[in-house]
Amino acid sequence: MGAGAMDHIAEHMAQMKGEHRDMAQLVQKITQSFASIQGEKDPKALAVKLAAHSALLKELETKVQAGTKMMEKMEKEDAAPAVEHKH
Repeated sequence: MGAGAMDHIAEHMAQMKGEHRDMAQLVQKITQSFASIQGEKDPKALAVKLAAHSALLKELETKVQAGTKMMEKMEKEDAAPAVEHKH
């Protein structure tokens, strides 16, 4: 495996680590949001909290779908036959 391929893998790994960290923070926000919803008694405040919670869940869904697409793309790249350059 050449240096260029190794750099490409390192870039993917760094990107995946960052995305994993972002997802972990988002899941923590969702957990905190849900805990807040569970204790809410005021119907108007509950509606506001539910809307915010819904937005967090949609953000999570978007991130998971993007991650899935990235993984599928990487799998296709890995499955593609290697092209050798002759000098």
